[in-house]
Parts: sequence; C-alpha cells; structure tokens
Amino acid sequence: MHHDSQMDQFLFQFPWGIPYYHDGDMETISTSCSQTACANNSMSDLDTTCRCFYHLEHKLNNIVQITLYNMGLGGAMGTGYAHPFHLHGHHFYVMKVGWPSYNGSGFIDQMNQDIDCPGRDVSCNGKKWRNKDWLGGALEAMNTKNPTKRDTITLPVGGYITIRFRAVNPGWWFAHCHLELHLMGGTGYAYKVGDQNQIYMPPDNFPHDCGVFKVDKLPELRLPTQKSSNIPYTFIAVCLVLIIDRIFH
Repeated sequence: MHHDSQMDQFLFQFPWGIPYYHDGDMETISTSCSQTACANNSMSDLDTTCRCFYHLEHKLNNIVQITLYNMGLGGAMGTGYAHPFHLHGHHFYVMKVGWPSYNGSGFIDQMNQDIDCPGRDVSCNGKKWRNKDWLGGALEAMNTKNPTKRDTITLPVGGYITIRFRAVNPGWWFAHCHLELHLMGGTGYAYKVGDQNQIYMPPDNFPHDCGVFKVDKLPELRLPTQKSSNIPYTFIAVCLVLIIDRIFH
C-alpha cells in the first residue's frame, strides 16, 4: 500500500456476489487478480487496468502480522497522502511505526530507510526489508510489551506500520483506506479467516448475490417532480406522423 489507490499493486474491485456462497467458483462473481494486466508487475503504479478482487486468506487462530508501507511514487512528500487504514472484523496491535525523517521545518527530508525503496519518483511495489534478518517478521524495536489496540491507524507518508492480530473471527472481512476517494479508487483488500467449514452459515433466507448496477452512460439528472426529457425517437416520429396526418386530412 504505497500509492493513493493501490494495495500490493492492485486496485480493489468489489465482487458482484457474496464470496461465502461461491467457494470454489469465485471467478463467477469477481475478477481474479492473476488475470489482470498488472499481476506480478512491479511497475504498475499508474495502470488502472489492475482492478480485481484482491484478497488474503488466514488460518483460524493464527497470529497475523502485516506491514503496510507508503513510499515511492505516490508515497513521498508532495506526491502522496497519509492513509487512515481501517480493519474490519478484528482489532489489531500496533507493533511498530516507521516514520520518515523530517527537516527543521517539519517537512519530509527522507523516506524511512528500513524498506528498500530507492526514491520518491520510482515504483516501490514489492520491496523488502533492507535488513534481511527482518524478512521472517522479527523486526527490531517492535513494542511487544504494551502496544496499543485499535482498528484504525494512520499510515504516514514516507513510512510504514506493522500491525499484529490473532485471526479469531471466522468469515470474510474488509480492510481499506478510510479516505473515501482512495477507497473508491481501489485502496483496500478483503481477507478470509478460516476454512469454509469453519465459517458460520448465514441465515437460510440471506441473499446469495448482491448484483451490480451498471449503466452505459450517466443518467439524466432531474428532480422527482420533473419529467424526463429523454423522449424516445420512435415516439417523436409517431407523434409527427399523427400531426401531419391531421393537418392534411
């Protein structure tokens, strides 16, 4: 998560059905990320063809540790935004916040150097820790004594956050940037906790599919008291024929 609308190089797209009812045939209700133009492409920052149902899967009762960074193209001073990251379904512990360095005026002087991102004007998708000993998740300076517990935290420009939670709530959940424009742009992901047989069944009368509303063009804007001005051409033609027929007869 290092660009205004991306999460791991993908732009999140909601499914048009309910994932619980489509275990094994998700392709019927969603776009697979493996089929998008940006799959496995670390230079995909500005490519809007990357929309797909990006999701993760966690084993029930596992401890999940996630690091989100906001660096590189779209994630540096003057080019990016701080993202209020919100997690549904669980609360998490804030294990570490990696801040950028600031100058005397309070502006970003340099992005955090813990992640191998070479600069503000290049793509930093898929980057790793500079310290290879951290690759297994054992970061230095994590707060393991009294970390704060929350469901929302701000991801700083030029920095990163590391959070941890135990996946105890089986089901499908959502995580996203709480800036609405970024969420609409695709900054989010879904995550599944537990296997299908570990997720509680919805009520029998629960709808299986949400449906999706699509239009070919923007609808006409009018108030409830106004009639539509979009009169079908065939209707106009019929009216003209009737008027002409009355005039000449």
